[in-house]
Amino acid sequence: MKLILADDHELVNDALCELIRRSDPEGTVYPAVNFDQAAAILAKRPEVEIVLLDLYMPGMLGVSGAISLLRDYPDKKIVLMSGAAAPAEVAGAIEAGIHGFVPKSMPGASLVALLPLLATGVRYFPPELLQKTARRAEILNEREQQVIIQLRLGATNKTIAQRLGMEEMFVKSALRSAGNKLGARTRTEIALKAMKLEEARPDE
Repeated sequence: MKLILADDHELVNDALCELIRRSDPEGTVYPAVNFDQAAAILAKRPEVEIVLLDLYMPGMLGVSGAISLLRDYPDKKIVLMSGAAAPAEVAGAIEAGIHGFVPKSMPGASLVALLPLLATGVRYFPPELLQKTARRAEILNEREQQVIIQLRLGATNKTIAQRLGMEEMFVKSALRSAGNKLGARTRTEIALKAMKLEEARPDE
């Protein structure tokens, strides 16, 4: 198995690379410390099967970085890693076709066992995040969710429209609709109330 492991935390990167190498001595792990480096390696290494990306490392722009790689390399298994992620980001990843999300709290043995499954096309998202994502989807529709993800990344309406491939008027409409549902008037209020909705437990 050949994969790229991109994480800007050197200790995490080194530890995971060593763990994966020990589990698969005949495989190859290409380490990277930021998104641009991971993309450059992928461009030069067509044999890579899996790309593990730290969600918050430099250059990622959240889920957007993973989506851009998936768009350019649809045959690769693009997988996100993070110590913590909002259901909004998990929802965005699922909707975009990202192959999985690996929490950094996952035991090393579980990660090693998961990688061969990911390589075959199996998708993996932690059940607890899927539950929160499902609850969120009951309130906000798909377009509203996608726009709010970009809003929280600090994107302007024009940038959101470009990233999502829609007219700017539809971005404004989605924000207005989300604001009405959340009882929020400003962009900041929409982002904050959406975050509170995501953090709420399913039984609250």
